[in-house]
Amino acid sequence: MRRSKFFSLFTISGVPYLLPFGQGIADLKRGVQINGTGAYLWELLEQDRTEEELFSLFAGHYELSEPELPQARADLKQFLLLLERHDILERPNIQEHMGIQEHPDTWKYPDIPAASGSDTVLGASTDTVSWSNSVPGQSCGSHSGHKAGTPVSVSAAEARRQDDAPDPDTELRRQDDAPGQDTETVQHDPVRHTLSIGGLILLLCGPEEAFTADFDAFETLSPRGNSLHADQTVIVTEHIPAQRPQSKLLLKNHELIVMESASLYILLFPAAPGIREVHLTKDGCRALYYCCPPYTDSFRQDLFHAIRLSFLYLAQRHNMAALHSASLLYQGRAWLFSGHSGAGKSTHTNLWKELYSVPLINGDINLLSAEGGHPVIHGIPWCGTSGITDSHSYPLGGILLVKKSQQNYTDIPDHSHAQLLVAQRLISPGWTEALMRKNLSLVESLVPHILVCRLHCTKSPEAVETAKQTIDAYLAPPSSPHSLP
Repeated sequence: MRRSKFFSLFTISGVPYLLPFGQGIADLKRGVQINGTGAYLWELLEQDRTEEELFSLFAGHYELSEPELPQARADLKQFLLLLERHDILERPNIQEHMGIQEHPDTWKYPDIPAASGSDTVLGASTDTVSWSNSVPGQSCGSHSGHKAGTPVSVSAAEARRQDDAPDPDTELRRQDDAPGQDTETVQHDPVRHTLSIGGLILLLCGPEEAFTADFDAFETLSPRGNSLHADQTVIVTEHIPAQRPQSKLLLKNHELIVMESASLYILLFPAAPGIREVHLTKDGCRALYYCCPPYTDSFRQDLFHAIRLSFLYLAQRHNMAALHSASLLYQGRAWLFSGHSGAGKSTHTNLWKELYSVPLINGDINLLSAEGGHPVIHGIPWCGTSGITDSHSYPLGGILLVKKSQQNYTDIPDHSHAQLLVAQRLISPGWTEALMRKNLSLVESLVPHILVCRLHCTKSPEAVETAKQTIDAYLAPPSSPHSLP
C-alpha cells in the first residue's frame, strides 16, 4: 500500500491535514485532519509498504512496549481504514476501484472535434473535510465525448494547418500586420480589448465576434495595453496547434482536462466544442485559445468562462484568489457570504439590499488579495447567473460561511479551522500541490485580519439581523460592550 498521489500533507496553523489537489479535487474527494503520529505514518507511506512493515516501523519509532502493541495495532488499522475510506490510500486490490488506471502520467491527445458549430485517528481529534471543486463550471452545450489515450489523427489539410500554425508571438504579429480584409473575412477582423481586473491588465486579441459584452465594464485605456506590457495576453485563433508535446495529466472531468508540459498548461474543455484547446504559459503571461467558428452566443459564453480560468491562474501568481461567494458593501467594507449551492447566500444578500439598501458587489465570485497588508476584494466580470458585478476594489471586512439551519445564529471557528473553511470555498486552480499551497498561503495571510464566522440561518429577515449584529459587534471598538470577545 502507499499514499494517494492526489493528496498531500498540509499544515494550517500547526494542524496537519491530508487534503486533495488536482484529480482529487476534480473527483470531489474529502480531506481529513490528522495528528503528528498520522503525519509520521503519511511520510512512511511515500513508499509501497505492507501493513506489517508499517506497524514494525511505527512501533520502533515510538519505542512501544509489549503491552502497548495491541492498542497501537488497532490504532494503525483504524488510520489505514480512514485513508482507504476517503481514497487517500492506494492498495493494489482497490486501484481499479479508484480509477488510477484512468490517470496515466503521460497523455495522448484525443481527436480534435471538427469545426462545426470528524473521526478519531491515533488519539487525535480529526475532521472530515469536503473540498470545493476548483474546476470552474461551464454553461455549455452537449459535446460528443472522446476516448482518453486516443492518438491524434488528422487529415493532410489539417496537418498543413498545424505546420503553419504560429506561436503566440507570431500570431500577435500576424494580427498587427494584417492588411485590409476582403468581404469574405471582414467578420473575423482581429481586435484588441484592454481590460483592467484587480489591477491586472489583460489584452484580448481575436475576432470581435468571439468576445462577449460582459467584459465591457472592465475596458481601460491603460498604456500597458499591448503584448509587451500586459500582465496576460489572451489570443483567440482559428489555427490548429502546431505542437502537441507529451504532457502529464493533472486532472480530468466532464468539464475540464488539465495537462502539464515543461513550459505550458494545456487545457481542454470537453463540454465546449468551439474551444479546441488552450495553451497557458506557466508564467501566466500568455493564453492561446485555439477555437473554431461559428462564434455563436453559446460559444461566446463558453469562451468567457474559459478565460476566467486562465485569468484566475494569473491572479494566483499575483497572490490573489477567487472565493465562491456573494458580496455586499456595508460600513465601507465588503462582506462575503459563501456556502454550497442552495445554502441561501444569494437570498441573504438580496435581503440585505431590500432591508438596508446596501449595494451588492458580485453575486457569485470575489477576488481576494492583500494590498499593503490590508485585505481587499476586487470586482471581476464573472458573476455566475446573478448579473451582479462591479469593477471596483473594496476593503474586505469578513467572510460569513452560510449554512442552512432552523435557527439563526453565528459562531466563530478557531484559527486553523477558519483558514480551512475559507480555503475550501476557493475556486482558484489547485491543479498541483504547489498551486494548492499558494491558495492556503494567501488564506493564511488574510484570515487573521478579517471576521470569519459561520452563519447558521433561515432564509428570513431575522437571519439578516443576526448577521448584521455579528458584523456590528466585530466593527465595534474593543472597549465597547457590544464588541466580539
